[in-house]
Amino acid sequence: MLETQRLRLRPWRDEDASAYAELHGDPHVAYWLGGRMTYEQALESLGRNKRAIEERGWGLFAVEKKEDGALLGVAGLSVVEPPIPVAPAVEASWRLSPAAWGRGYCTEAMRG
Repeated sequence: MLETQRLRLRPWRDEDASAYAELHGDPHVAYWLGGRMTYEQALESLGRNKRAIEERGWGLFAVEKKEDGALLGVAGLSVVEPPIPVAPAVEASWRLSPAAWGRGYCTEAMRG
């Protein structure tokens, strides 16, 4: 787990599934990610994120607000694979709930 002034980046928990699916089903968030995910697709994605952290020790972590424990979104490093033109690579990656946009959380999380 990593902590910043306002945030906690932590491994995923089973109870995060609904919030993760809601985030990836949001049309504003999904616009930049190739489209909305179904609940089942989100669970598969969450499982991949959990396994990556377990296997490598790094990946896409849950971004939690320290003040109240609210799950704001996802941040960390992800592996880029084909067919993405720059693959193979590792990229900084993030996505937050629109309610958390404009508050500097992504910058804070990625600096951490």
